[in-house]
Amino acid sequence: MHCEIYVVGVILGWTLHCSGESQLTVGEKGLDVIILMDTSASIDPVSLELAKQFTKIIVKNFGVSARADGGNETRFALITFDQDAKLVFNLNDATVRSVDAVIKKINEIKTSGGGKSLISAIDKAVNDIYFPFIFKDVTRGGPDTNRAVFILTDTANDNVHSTLRLHLRIKALKEHGKFKIFALGVGRNIDRQTLWDIASEPPHEHMFVIDVFKDLQKIGDSIAGKYLAQSSVGERGLDVIIIMDTSATIGIVSLELAKHFMKIIVKNFEVSASADGGNGTRFALITFDQDAKLVFNLNDASVRSIDAVIKKINEIKTKDGGKSLTMAIDRAFSEIYMRLIHMNAARGGLDRNRTVFILTDAAIDTDHYRTAMLKRRINMLKEHGKFKIFAIGVGRNIDRQTLWEIASEPPHEHVFVIDDFKDLRRIGDTIAGKNIDFGECGKPGKVNVHQDTGDAVKGAWPWVGWIGARGKLCGGALLCDKFFITAARCVSEVNETTNEMVPYPTREISVSLGIIKLFDQDIEQQMTSPVNVIFHPNYTGIPEKYGVRYNDVAILDLGEINKTRPTLNSFIKPICFPYRKYEYFK
Repeated sequence: MHCEIYVVGVILGWTLHCSGESQLTVGEKGLDVIILMDTSASIDPVSLELAKQFTKIIVKNFGVSARADGGNETRFALITFDQDAKLVFNLNDATVRSVDAVIKKINEIKTSGGGKSLISAIDKAVNDIYFPFIFKDVTRGGPDTNRAVFILTDTANDNVHSTLRLHLRIKALKEHGKFKIFALGVGRNIDRQTLWDIASEPPHEHMFVIDVFKDLQKIGDSIAGKYLAQSSVGERGLDVIIIMDTSATIGIVSLELAKHFMKIIVKNFEVSASADGGNGTRFALITFDQDAKLVFNLNDASVRSIDAVIKKINEIKTKDGGKSLTMAIDRAFSEIYMRLIHMNAARGGLDRNRTVFILTDAAIDTDHYRTAMLKRRINMLKEHGKFKIFAIGVGRNIDRQTLWEIASEPPHEHVFVIDDFKDLRRIGDTIAGKNIDFGECGKPGKVNVHQDTGDAVKGAWPWVGWIGARGKLCGGALLCDKFFITAARCVSEVNETTNEMVPYPTREISVSLGIIKLFDQDIEQQMTSPVNVIFHPNYTGIPEKYGVRYNDVAILDLGEINKTRPTLNSFIKPICFPYRKYEYFK
């Protein structure tokens, strides 16, 4: 199958453009994989973490042979390189005979500084791995066995002589060694031409780019551009409150991307040199976990320049424990808005410009009182304070429904998601030959059950989902990535006075997919809300004989791709639905 994939995230964190499928298979005689990872000074920590995460996905997809000779399974070898090359472990290393053992070694990789020599790494791969452990091995050395090299780097950056030797070595690996070579660009200065030359044919199926910062820049520019065009910041000034989640659920990579995004915003709007703001921009920063900390306020004398604000952002770190967005909003309202904006004659007018950036994964507090207070404070900021609120989703378990409720209208212009792992998994599945058509209906996962509990295996019935609406919990099934079917009674009620069926507002309906247990957080969970609900035209909602509600069916329209629709994967697939051309399905 030929397909064009545009993986765009953060705000997705990076953009991957690839077409087609390039699949590796373990086959009957096993697979040998060599990973070459750039750890030189030009690879920033965020890019290295994403490269490591991608490598772990590959390891999990292929598994690891428990035998040093590989048998008919997969062996891995890892080389890191800066100005020199280091063989971290070889194919037959007794210490890496499981997935966990290989991942432990990957987790230990750190940037080392200095220059880079990809040719040294290639030389080491040829001399220390290929010739002694593959070429001379009767079982693994045949032309029909499977071999792959993953090169994760930004640019070869060698001298002319080394570059010529690099191409000769690469050619030998491709033609003599029969390796498939995947070139993955990481870092900020990616030499795409070298990656293209390194990758196996066709290059567009073997070259991928993890461009962490380009899309962050685009979205930051977009927000600033719209705001500046609408607001005339230069005439009336702008006050910006940043509220950043630093709780345990925000990973290192997500936090770094969030910090980079905020630095883009600061650079775009700049910073007023005066504490009263004048006609420039003032920033305030609050971080929160189980508590909320005011890092600096709008009038803080220590943050009167771009560099000063960025320095404070760079110092932010994640903490252990839970989270309370309510406390952060409460602090923003009482200590920033009420004290420094509302009471200020120059900055407190209704025609002034104010915005809040909230960066978090799950805004809802478990305490109902705090949740209600959160919504009241948010509404006060929107209606009384006239703030524009941007909700930025970061982390692995993002509550999109809450982001939409927090954000200003229209939500699709004020909600962005920094989803930094979902698309790495997709690319990893593509390379592993697992990039199946998830849109094909009726394809279950493993349907066996756990012997001890009788519970279904995760992904067994990937079309099953559940919805929440006004305290109701109902099941349903995914028809395709755009439509979800459920009972009409779950998304409506009957007016006791008029006996008319009253649909619930779509913003009060949430759809959860990819999970196996209600209320348990899951990395595969995706949550969204419909943009429209289509009821059976003859559904009244009024119970008839024996309490039966006839035509009790509704189809939820999940909206547009890359906005509100779920992403299909091995845990989220559609059910087969018998097709007949009924008028109301048009």
